Amino acid sequence: DPALEAAAPVQPEAAPVVVPTPAPAIAADATLSQHQRAATASGLARQELARLERAFWKALVGTDLTRWQDMENDWDGSKACPPFDIVSPKSGQPGRALTFYEGDIPDGLSLEDMRKKHCTTDKMKADWAVAAAFSLLARNLYKAEHEAYDNMLQLSKANGFNGGTRGREERVRYGDDAAYSSLIRELVEK
Repeated sequence: DPALEAAAPVQPEAAPVVVPTPAPAIAADATLSQHQRAATASGLARQELARLERAFWKALVGTDLTRWQDMENDWDGSKACPPFDIVSPKSGQPGRALTFYEGDIPDGLSLEDMRKKHCTTDKMKADWAVAAAFSLLARNLYKAEHEAYDNMLQLSKANGFNGGTRGREERVRYGDDAAYSSLIRELVEK
């Protein structure tokens, strides 16, 4: 019936569904052994950790942090000292210039093997000098903050906090010492 067809709503044709094709999977090189692939992954993880370490110290130095030094000025040791909280991704102090060097690396060297003596161009020497200066700045900041923390901790310990020296109390005795003395003497004298 033509009248019914005209009254029925017209459905537009469905748009074709476009599914993006996934990127081809990176095929593992068949020539690399499992040990070599693990070493490559380990190297990438070390590079990422080094990048995070650099970023952490750059951000910290950029803040001109003096929080522990400021707290030390008002610290009287009347409570437990909070734990030291300047902890980098590698959980340590800032490294030497190598940690912050971001210049070119000569062919045949890895970043871990890079030293000042390997800087052959003026640009590499300038990059090394910047890294060395920044390293010194970061290490001095860390040292000042940690010394302030140590001073606070010692003051708290002197007042009996943070495992301080409160004096040794007499030990509690739970039994008669003489009860086993004859047995001990017998075993020792054998």
